Amino acid sequence: MRPDVRPTTRVTPLALRPPPVRPAVPKLPAPSPTGRAATSRPRPHWVLVAWCAAIGGCIDRPALAAEPALAPITAASIAPDDQTVVVGSNAGVQLLSWPDLQPAGELKTGARHVHDLEFAPDEARLAIVGGSPGEQGVVELFSWPMGTCLGRFAFHSDVLYGAAWHPRLDQLAVGGAGGELAVLDASSGQVLQECRGHVRDVLAVSWLANVCLVSASADQSLRLWNPGAEEAAHALSNHTAAVTGVAVAPAADQHSEDRLLEAVSIGRDRTVRLWQPLRRRLVRLVRLSSEPLDVCWTHHPSLVAVACADGCVRLIDVRRAQVAAEPPAIEGWAYCVVQHADRWLFVAGERAQVARLAWPWP
Repeated sequence: MRPDVRPTTRVTPLALRPPPVRPAVPKLPAPSPTGRAATSRPRPHWVLVAWCAAIGGCIDRPALAAEPALAPITAASIAPDDQTVVVGSNAGVQLLSWPDLQPAGELKTGARHVHDLEFAPDEARLAIVGGSPGEQGVVELFSWPMGTCLGRFAFHSDVLYGAAWHPRLDQLAVGGAGGELAVLDASSGQVLQECRGHVRDVLAVSWLANVCLVSASADQSLRLWNPGAEEAAHALSNHTAAVTGVAVAPAADQHSEDRLLEAVSIGRDRTVRLWQPLRRRLVRLVRLSSEPLDVCWTHHPSLVAVACADGCVRLIDVRRAQVAAEPPAIEGWAYCVVQHADRWLFVAGERAQVARLAWPWP
């Protein structure tokens, strides 16, 4: 049975320069078939007003500065101290204070495109992953919270899309365009393991506890890699389109038996799939009405949060294979979703929009 969900109130953008008399609330341009705003006429600049409904769910959106073009936020991570959100885009890496999401600084990155931000298990380093399409992939390490650049590794001849720290070893797995996948020494940048098998872009990577590496690719497959192995141990090819994200269940929620370790994947086939990867078993499948763009496991052992192309975040009960809630978050594509320790969800996406969503249940 779907749990009762408190209603969530959508925020309406207001005109940036109102005339002396109170104006009518303008409407956003109608979306194009691709899901992005239509461009047949000039797009006005918007200021999003943050407010909270007195009864029901809550959306908290800070005001955005008016700029000719705001780069979409394509990566986000909550800092270990829970006081800062780090976001990345083509405009660089910015720091936002929590919970008001106001600018709190920036990190001077040399990556032209930023696609992933990952804090190390020691909570003292941040990996910035991206690069320049068709030129090089870049991994930059910054100290935290000082923000000092510790090193910059140029890896691969094309952009990198995803990264994951090993839970115990000082190693960083990175995946990128053209099927590139490798495990690097985080101190020197030396390649410790090259993984060959994907024939299209590797879009996301994650460690399945300390057992093996899981990669998601545009070749419609998930692959599992044993430590030091060049060839994949298993390939999971149930998706019917590109696999764009993978998230492993938190260690505290995992079963004691390694073979029962669980992960979820999302794809352009508009599905969310629950796996027991080491058993090569697809456990559950949920079909969505909008393409999922990012996924994170929440504090609840059965619920994952999925950011979608329609700007909504869908909370999915992977045990029951159903959508438990689908509150609207931003206008346009929502590229990132992460959960804060206070259980609120942080969402970011098109036109540098950011928002906080209240957890819908007590």
